[in-house]
Amino acid sequence: MSEAAKEEPSAERAYRAAGLPWEAKDLRPGVIVSSVKNAAPLLRSAIGLFDSNQFNSAYIAMRKDMDAGSLESVIDGLAPFQKAMDVAVRASDRPDIDFGRDMDKGPAILFPEYAPVKGIAKALCLRAQLDVARHDTTAMARDLGAAWKLGVLMGRDPILIGMLVQIAIQNITLNAIQSCAYNLKKNRVGLEKLMSIIDKAQPPDYGFAMRGEAFMGIATIRNLKAFGGIKGLTAANDGSNIQTDLSHLSRTGMPNDTTTRAFAARHMQVWAEAKTIIDRDQKDAAKLGSDMDQLVMKVEQKKTASNLLNMIMFPVFSQAGVAATSIQAEVIANKAMLTALIAGKLPTSLNDIPGTWTDPYTKKPMLFTNYKDGFRVYSVGPNRKDDGGVFRAENKSGDSNAYDVGASCPPPPRK
Repeated sequence: MSEAAKEEPSAERAYRAAGLPWEAKDLRPGVIVSSVKNAAPLLRSAIGLFDSNQFNSAYIAMRKDMDAGSLESVIDGLAPFQKAMDVAVRASDRPDIDFGRDMDKGPAILFPEYAPVKGIAKALCLRAQLDVARHDTTAMARDLGAAWKLGVLMGRDPILIGMLVQIAIQNITLNAIQSCAYNLKKNRVGLEKLMSIIDKAQPPDYGFAMRGEAFMGIATIRNLKAFGGIKGLTAANDGSNIQTDLSHLSRTGMPNDTTTRAFAARHMQVWAEAKTIIDRDQKDAAKLGSDMDQLVMKVEQKKTASNLLNMIMFPVFSQAGVAATSIQAEVIANKAMLTALIAGKLPTSLNDIPGTWTDPYTKKPMLFTNYKDGFRVYSVGPNRKDDGGVFRAENKSGDSNAYDVGASCPPPPRK
């Protein structure tokens, strides 16, 4: 440990020279979200109006009623959540968000907004499908657009879990877009409104989320004793709450004890190396996640005490990379599907759809299959194999990875 501790000053210089966050203010350097632009207050008001337990217990039944065309049941089911949805729509019109999180709390930080915001997005997507049934495509676009933007706002939280919640919300929204598109397949104006929601969609910012993971380690090391040391962090990984005195959190610098400085040296050395990977792979999230996991494996092969903290704290980066790439593929596929429907003629091949549709997994053209009264545009997905356009919910092969991701008209069956 003493040898690693001696490397802390040079590791710190390399870490900071790489532009990685040293203090919480460095997570979004120079960004100050004004009150008129900040969605957080309105969103918290929406959450206060939204009974998550009540919604979660009713959601599956409402979704089945929607599929069965039992619209009155869905209307009655959504009635208790209308005010929350309306406030969330207003929140989504604000361009940025700052929850005022104390990121120096490290592993003790909580994210209580994520689950209810995801629930509100589900409610908005259900209401959008009701809007279509009522022939109100303006309201449909409002609700789906709000759900999509709620996902974008969650991704502005500088931490990996924020990006994953963004992806989950946007996946829900894309599924609703496919349902709406099928019901609007002869309504060009409605289809164009659906396209406007995702036309300028940007991939999740994996590099930004990774900055939060780097800082999470710094904040943890600075306050390791307050978090209960290695034993406390291990317990937290097993689901226990971390108790700490927030009035004594260190927010800059490094402790002087040998053990903590050794942990700090190894953490910052790994992240300085990771920054090179992030910069190189930033346009390919799947490769970025895979390369990060390779780096973690290299670290874990060094069974030294100074690497112990790294081994406890590193997430599985490749899973996040796959999620980020899959949602990108789904957006591309949905754009292709909407383009085909707007053109007014069912395509018989990918070449029939105007535009260039590239699979982010292979950098080759997306795949296509058609059948009676329908078609699919799809990516090979994380296993990089053509599984015949079989989506995850349809996979009965026994191989959990044997599925593709994309868009379908009519929409695929639900999970």
